[in-house]
Amino acid sequence: MSSEITHRHDPDDGHIVQIVSPARLREILDKDGEDYSRPRDFGPDDEWNVEEDRAMRKIKIPGTQITVDADDYVVIDDGGFRYPMDRDDLDGQTEESLRAMRGPDEYSLWCSEHRMDERAGSVGSQGCLDFCAALIEAGAEEWSVG
Repeated sequence: MSSEITHRHDPDDGHIVQIVSPARLREILDKDGEDYSRPRDFGPDDEWNVEEDRAMRKIKIPGTQITVDADDYVVIDDGGFRYPMDRDDLDGQTEESLRAMRGPDEYSLWCSEHRMDERAGSVGSQGCLDFCAALIEAGAEEWSVG
């Protein structure tokens, strides 16, 4: 069972308020092997939202007609640049493992072997910045590794 807090009691009205996104709640439930059913002890005014608005997670890459799903991306902020990475191209790396790399040489080597999605423009370009902003707005994770 996850130790992450997903809900809290609102002291003003006594209702239960969800404090994680529906996507995060689904991740926790999936990890714990739980289904998405509303808990029996939740009242009708208590928040339980596991629904996913898939349309809100789809965006067009700026300057193209290509549509992508924000869930398939992370936006990496390395302290110098922000850039989009397709999750399939991360080769198992996590925010923590990228942050733990030994110095800029190891990180630069990883970057040279794992290319960002450049369909909106090269790193640092306005197209790249717009793509990153659109991904984050649509719910993509942002990793701070710098």
